[in-house]
Amino acid sequence: MTQRRVPDGALTVAYHGAAGPRQRERFVAVAARHDLDLVVIEPDDTAALGEVLPRLHVWWHILTPITAAHLDAAPVLALVHKWGVGVNTIDVAAASPRGIATANMAGSNAVAVAEHALGLLLAVLRRTVTYHEATIAGSGWRVEPSVGESCGELSGRRVGLVGFGDIAQRLGAVLTALGAEVHHHSRRDDRPGWLPLDDLLATSDVVSLHLPLTEATAGLIDRRRLALLPDRAVIVNTARGGLLDLDALADELVAGRLGGAGSTCSPTSRSSLSIPSATSIRWSRRRTSPGSPGRPSSGASDSRSMRLRRSGRARRSPVVSVEPGADLVVGRIVVPAGELEWRYAASGGPGGQHANTSNTRVELRFDIAASPSLSPAVRDRLIERLGPVVSVVAADERSQWQNRRRALLRLQARLAEALVVRRRRVATKPTAGSRRRRLDAKRRDAQRKEARRPPTVDE
Repeated sequence: MTQRRVPDGALTVAYHGAAGPRQRERFVAVAARHDLDLVVIEPDDTAALGEVLPRLHVWWHILTPITAAHLDAAPVLALVHKWGVGVNTIDVAAASPRGIATANMAGSNAVAVAEHALGLLLAVLRRTVTYHEATIAGSGWRVEPSVGESCGELSGRRVGLVGFGDIAQRLGAVLTALGAEVHHHSRRDDRPGWLPLDDLLATSDVVSLHLPLTEATAGLIDRRRLALLPDRAVIVNTARGGLLDLDALADELVAGRLGGAGSTCSPTSRSSLSIPSATSIRWSRRRTSPGSPGRPSSGASDSRSMRLRRSGRARRSPVVSVEPGADLVVGRIVVPAGELEWRYAASGGPGGQHANTSNTRVELRFDIAASPSLSPAVRDRLIERLGPVVSVVAADERSQWQNRRRALLRLQARLAEALVVRRRRVATKPTAGSRRRRLDAKRRDAQRKEARRPPTVDE
């Protein structure tokens, strides 16, 4: 199906999520600056959502799942823009045939979530929640010996990171600086510190999860894999709740075999767990584990992450959907995936046996002159600055998939730069103040030159 185009006139934009007072004030300013019909819809307000869908052009999506039924009710919807990283709450398979582009903001919350994971790790190891509960219960500053003996440090421990994207890499650097021995498991096995998943779990004192929730990763850390963890090991999940079997984890914690757990995720999403108090996590079977912190995920909602999203200065923002073959979004321009031409070749350069036999070098071409998705004004501007066809090459990585991402980002950056409308410089006359400063400077120069003359005989 042909890609839906965003109209050139006023847009109807819906922010579908909870918004605080300051954020609502910013929305008012943004709407006035860009002539937007900007509507804020609470997550559970289905009536308001149903009212705006028929005229909605851009959907700013947070967490509430977007289904095919929603998309059918939005005949002019052109873009679903995820304010975050994961697009598992968007029915991308239903959006593409309807000509609706999807985009996310990968990297915008990497620092915040990495710090969040570190905070949970320290809270579990140092028994912060247990001591806090004891203090507010009136026990004062007395240290319970049994609790004190269970406290630990990150330094000297072996930490296993399941997933090794932006967040895990940032966290790994901090953990290494604190003296931990860091290993990881990911789809790529060519980076230092990589281990098979079962080996990683069996040898790690601390495990932190950093994977998207897909069909392949759902229930990945199940009862069998939890049993691989060493006694008194700690596990933290700041990714997706569906990665981890919470019933099996509850059994391990109640039995006292594991040292603790921290989570920001419910079993099916990133929403909060049902937390009766700060010292326990309640699951469907109503079992609790003292000292294991659970809290809502605010890693993507801190002030810095929000500033990065608003300014577009996230490490990779705004970026195409993480799904292969996604449309390329550049501001208000959407380039359908079908208009992007991919070519592959073996990377050059030195290497060992079989080093250059895979087609990892990627060339991405976009025929601007023949693109039906561009308006005449945009097409003319791009041709003037980039020519009728623009191409980029990526051969930095040993993975074709990684080079595809790099090529998309480079093409996106070139298109964004070419689309910038630079203000024409208008010649102006010098102001009265500038003329006065110029004359004052000339007068001072004359006085300085006068002072350089040799003295007369009378002097």
